[in-house]
Amino acid sequence: MLSRLRVYRHKICRAVFAAFVVLSLGIPRSGSAVAIAAEEAQPVPAAAVAPEAPPAVASAPVKAAAVEVSAPSVPAAETAGPVKKPHSTGDAKDKDYVIQTGDRIKITIYPEDDHIKGGEMEVSSEGNITLSLAGKMEVVGKTAIQAEREIAEVLDRDYLVNPEVVIEVVEKFASDKEKSVVLLGQVKSPGSHPFPKTGHFTLLQAIAVAGGFADVANIKKIKIIRGGEDKGDVIRANADDIISGKKPDIELQDGDIINVAESLF
Repeated sequence: MLSRLRVYRHKICRAVFAAFVVLSLGIPRSGSAVAIAAEEAQPVPAAAVAPEAPPAVASAPVKAAAVEVSAPSVPAAETAGPVKKPHSTGDAKDKDYVIQTGDRIKITIYPEDDHIKGGEMEVSSEGNITLSLAGKMEVVGKTAIQAEREIAEVLDRDYLVNPEVVIEVVEKFASDKEKSVVLLGQVKSPGSHPFPKTGHFTLLQAIAVAGGFADVANIKKIKIIRGGEDKGDVIRANADDIISGKKPDIELQDGDIINVAESLF
């Protein structure tokens, strides 16, 4: 009986010890709730897990401006090509040159037109040039700039829209000889007087070169004979009006004869 009690006590101690170990170390026993929880907590093999679908991304409309590459803007002048405008190839001093009969000039007109064309031409003995359709235009006694402006005004009024005119003096008729005018009558130094190097000579300038008016000069009665004494034109001038600014000074031409009358009082 005593030995049997000892066996029971020994078994009980072993069972208690085993339970203590299980509880202390967390070792599950087969079939227990602890074992079931442990089995459920075991990792699942990667092959058994279905791949998780990526989250659906809602397709949002993309603004065209975000992906559109805007082409660089091109200036209108580059797309249409350069616009050619006339330009003078002569010296700048030719702009102040007074056009004379016999001069050869080149006229360029913009915009180009099939009916009204410029080109190279000679100033007639009457002082005119002729443009197709527009007809005769007087240029003698005017600077290139003055003639350009007046021709452009005529073309703008009747033929073209906002035209530009450029005049180039190609050949000066009197360039091979010295141009001069003759002063007669009541000036202090009558005789022949050459043009200045600029080629620009006015009535008052010529009188100044001739020493000015004589004491008995009638400055209101001056005759300019142009084109020869026999068949030339007579231009009457009043120096008093020119000096006071009432009238413009008169451009002289090569060969002009200026006669200053004498005052009777």
